[in-house]
Amino acid sequence: MVKLFDEKGISKSPAIFDTAKLRAINAEYIRRLPPERFAALADPFISRAVHRPIDRALLCQNLQPRCEVLEDIPPQLDFFDAPLPFGPELYENKKQKTTPDTARTALSELRGLLAGLAESDWNKDAIFEACKEKAAALEVKNGWLLYPLGIALSGKQRTPGGGTDLAAMLGKPETLARIDAALAAL
Repeated sequence: MVKLFDEKGISKSPAIFDTAKLRAINAEYIRRLPPERFAALADPFISRAVHRPIDRALLCQNLQPRCEVLEDIPPQLDFFDAPLPFGPELYENKKQKTTPDTARTALSELRGLLAGLAESDWNKDAIFEACKEKAAALEVKNGWLLYPLGIALSGKQRTPGGGTDLAAMLGKPETLARIDAALAAL
């Protein structure tokens, strides 16, 4: 061993523990997990944060690409049990060209549309298609219509999934109740 060791190869600079790089490596590991394995690993963290029935398979589908470490899951889900309080300024979004006034219009349109969807059609794809058709009929972009939905359902700008996914996870009665509350606040 002494013959193989050469101290000239040792760096004089101190080692750095890079937590950002460690998180990035862990995130890549999480993304490569099979969906069933991720769901099994995430389930205790989801259970810590969500106590109401939701579509966990869809939640995991949305969480896996957005998760760096499993411990980050509970804070992302704090709105599922009860809507978070938020002000109308949250509807302001330059990219989506939304304001509290446009959000009121969008949510009013979505309220009628979603109330008319049958329970058998209450899934993310059917909800998205119905919303996409509504956006086309209103001659607006999808984001203009769907951004306020995500805010109304979560009270947050960043969530695990967009508005239609959140609606599918929460279920029809809760989705409509949260839209009604958001409209009343506007």
